[in-house]
Amino acid sequence: MTMFAVVNYNDYRKEVDFKIHMVTNDIEEAKKIAFQHSVKLLQEVRKDDTDKDNQCEYKITTNNESKNYVQCLNKIVMTYTVICVLKRKNKAPKLEYAETSIYAVVELPREINNENSDGDIDSSLLCNDYYPAHYSSDDESD
Repeated sequence: MTMFAVVNYNDYRKEVDFKIHMVTNDIEEAKKIAFQHSVKLLQEVRKDDTDKDNQCEYKITTNNESKNYVQCLNKIVMTYTVICVLKRKNKAPKLEYAETSIYAVVELPREINNENSDGDIDSSLLCNDYYPAHYSSDDESD
């Protein structure tokens, strides 16, 4: 059975984060949930837009042509992105900008390999007590 996840990720080169909202085997339900989250974001963006002279009209697009700083290794079924478009006479609206927060429906593998956990965690292989490379200390000779 194919499973789908509704995820939100920030596709901005300086901020990389993601959140899994739900997992389901119903693709239509996943699309609806992702769209509902996008509508909430759209409402927040509209509310935060304090520029009264702004001619921007906020919409949701499924045509995600962002730079895609975040690369998904699973198949993306659908994406929803809040965009700002400017209306023009007798022409298609012009894209002014797109939000970096994207809601997506991602297809999960049919079978997730449940690997065996052979043995315990070897704590001799772990090292969490160290100084970062950029750290400068008086004891550099050690």
